[in-house]
Amino acid sequence: MSSLVEEMSLCVTKDVAVFHKFILEYSNFNNTIFYFVEGDDFCYYNPRVKKIINDKDIRHYKCGGKEQVLGVNRLIKNNKVNLSNDNKILYFVDRDYGINNEEISDDIYITDLYSIENYYLNENTIKKILMDFFEIDINTKNYNLAMHYYEECYKKYSLFAKYLNAFIYSIRIYEKENHLQRTRLDTKLSKFLIKEDLINYEYKKIDFNLFKEVFSIDFQIEEEHYIENSRFFSISNHFNFRGKYELEFLKSFLYLIKTNITSGTNGFEKSNICKTDFKCETMKLFSDYAYTSNSLIDYLKG
Repeated sequence: MSSLVEEMSLCVTKDVAVFHKFILEYSNFNNTIFYFVEGDDFCYYNPRVKKIINDKDIRHYKCGGKEQVLGVNRLIKNNKVNLSNDNKILYFVDRDYGINNEEISDDIYITDLYSIENYYLNENTIKKILMDFFEIDINTKNYNLAMHYYEECYKKYSLFAKYLNAFIYSIRIYEKENHLQRTRLDTKLSKFLIKEDLINYEYKKIDFNLFKEVFSIDFQIEEEHYIENSRFFSISNHFNFRGKYELEFLKSFLYLIKTNITSGTNGFEKSNICKTDFKCETMKLFSDYAYTSNSLIDYLKG
C-alpha cells in the first residue's frame, strides 16, 4: 500500500499534472502570487513570500523535484499563459552542485547554497533554538555546554561530510559526462556514524572504498578524481554541502541535546521544559529560524 501511495504522490507532482491543476484554477484568482516549488520547500518559502509580498494572496504548487519545476516553467511559456496584471508567477529551485544549471531561465530563483536545507544549519539558528525551545538563557551552564558540544560535533560532521560530498559530486560529474540518468542516492548520514552521543560523536574512517561499498554504484569513478573533487568543499564553508545531510545533522544534534538535558547527563543541569520532537517536520518547525538570503529578497521584490 505504501508503494502505491508513493507512486500516486509522484504522479500528482509531475510537471504536466501540476501545470494542468494550475491551468484549471488560475483564472479564478485575482491579485495572487502563484509559485512552484520543489516538494516540501514551500515550508521555507511561504512565510518569506507572504512577508515580502504582503499585498497579495499566495498559492503554491508542490512539484516532484527540480526538473518538474523547470518543466512547469517550460509548459507555461510554451502554452503562452496570460495572467491578469495583478497576478504573478514565481519559481524556486535548489542550486544543488550547480552541474546542470547553465540553461535555467532567468525568471527562476536558484538558491545561493546547495539547497533550502542548508539555510537551517548555522550557529545563529542553534542559539535561537536553545533559547526558544529549551528556554535556556545565554551565559548559563546549559547554554555554554550545548554550544561547546555543537562546535565539537559540527567539526567532526564537517570533516566527514567534505569527503562524503566529494564522492557524491564525483557521481554527478560521471553521470553528466556519460549522459546517464541521475541516480537516486538515499543513503542517510547515520549510516556512517559509529557512535551517536555527545561525548563520543564519531564517524567511520573516511575512505573511498567505504563510500563505493555503501552507495553500491557501478560507475568507474577513480579515486584521484574523488580526491581532486574534494577541493570543491570546505569544512569552514558548507555552501556546497548536500542539504539533506545538513538537516539530518541538525535533527540528530538537537535530539542529543534534548536527551542529555532531560536526563541531566554529560554535565547538563536537568530540565524537562523542551517537549519538541526534533525528528519530525523540521523544515516547517524551524522555518522562522532559517537564514534568508539577499538574493531571495531581491527576487521577491523584483
